[in-house]
Amino acid sequence: MKKYFLFHSLIAIVLVMFTITFSTKIVYNFKPLYYYDIVNLNIEETSNLSLTSIKSNYNYIIDYLNENNTHEFKLPSLPSSKDAITHFSQVKNVFKILNYIFYFSMLLLILVIIITTKLKQFLYLKISSILILAMPILLLPLSLINFDTTFTLFHKIIFHNSLWLFNPEKDPVILMLPQNFFMHCFIFIILLNFLCGLLYILIYKMTLKNSQ
Repeated sequence: MKKYFLFHSLIAIVLVMFTITFSTKIVYNFKPLYYYDIVNLNIEETSNLSLTSIKSNYNYIIDYLNENNTHEFKLPSLPSSKDAITHFSQVKNVFKILNYIFYFSMLLLILVIIITTKLKQFLYLKISSILILAMPILLLPLSLINFDTTFTLFHKIIFHNSLWLFNPEKDPVILMLPQNFFMHCFIFIILLNFLCGLLYILIYKMTLKNSQ
């Protein structure tokens, strides 16, 4: 029994990794969220940039992060310092790692689903749903109470440098990327994970019912 529990726990971890990377990919590619925040956060006024300029530069950033080639970061209508160029390159590498985790976990899960369906063993769905549903309970209050600390800690852990601290005079792009936008992205990711957790527990209960 312990061996089976360990096996299902390992599968659950893979499913959690898939869920986190999947929800992250959805959110950072969901441009309408940013378009909404342009108005919601008054980005035109705070950045002193036109709506056309804001959208074109933001679209470039997202396209750059998704591209496989390694051309140098160059915004359409805004200057960028060497530190900013390096930082966006580092962000691009982080997104590449997320993609590797996403595709690896997806392929592994396809194999796992085939095997566990034949064996009628679905405990990993219950374990993963518990882990995923616990995340919003732990992370959401911390983010809403003091997102600034969460945001800073995240960057220190991921990048191990201070290149992400842009100077608006050298890198005006930071003015069109307010911290509250990233908070909205973070909340969106947590909510998507929460919905996936509910889906997994629902599927688990349905599979148990059908297997009886």
